[in-house]
Amino acid sequence: NGVDGIDAAILIDVEAKYSYSENLDLVVGVNNLFDEYPEENPSAGSLGQLYSESSPFGFNGGMWYVQARYTY
Repeated sequence: NGVDGIDAAILIDVEAKYSYSENLDLVVGVNNLFDEYPEENPSAGSLGQLYSESSPFGFNGGMWYVQARYTY
């Protein structure tokens, strides 16, 4: 039928929080734990974009972060 399929992908985001005090939380987390990327754009040669802008998830791979959250 001329329609290409898109492979499935599973993205896992994880976050852990430690309450240092009643007002201060320390947080460590990761988005896209297994560093998944969308399928490459078949028109990349002519458009210069390796991944499609309409991808259902980002094209930057995994991202780790550390946060301090203070409430008052």
